Amino acid sequence: MSVQETESVRERKRRMIIGLTILLLVALVGSLFLVPQRKDNQPVNSIDPPKMEERGFGEDGELDMTNAQTIRDGVQQRADESMLELVINNNPIYENGKVNWMIENPAKNRKLLQVDVYLDGKVIYKSPTLKPNQKVQTAEVDLSYMKAGTNKVVAAFNFYDESTKYLVANNSMVINLTIKDGGSEK
Repeated sequence: MSVQETESVRERKRRMIIGLTILLLVALVGSLFLVPQRKDNQPVNSIDPPKMEERGFGEDGELDMTNAQTIRDGVQQRADESMLELVINNNPIYENGKVNWMIENPAKNRKLLQVDVYLDGKVIYKSPTLKPNQKVQTAEVDLSYMKAGTNKVVAAFNFYDESTKYLVANNSMVINLTIKDGGSEK
């Protein structure tokens, strides 16, 4: 090989190395602009996650498990207090101007109770406010405008806090109200 050929080969190698270096730099710079930048330690391509509320911190240390039964009883008591029992006659009968609703607010509910009964979205009965351990056995109601037979009605139970009188829970159920001899044909 001649000196000229050797210099030409060296020149080609040098140009190839420079070209590859420039290509590598362009690829590196391009990737920095094309890849989304993470902000606030968020994962790439994510929607802003909900941020934690500032609530302070709990107590240091582990739970005292020396009396596990007391803990279980306390948890069960809390669960029982949060449960509300619905008591009503599923098949009340209207007869002689009265309905045997048999609505009860059990003592364990510990809330005030009002029950409204609806037929086709219209209130047909409103119970008095029942304290825990009170009931409505039967109530006088004028349903003489209703046809004799069985009607599906909705009993809406509204529970209120005794001290604030604010609504704390509500629920409803469908019951079958039978209109006997007191009802008339429309």
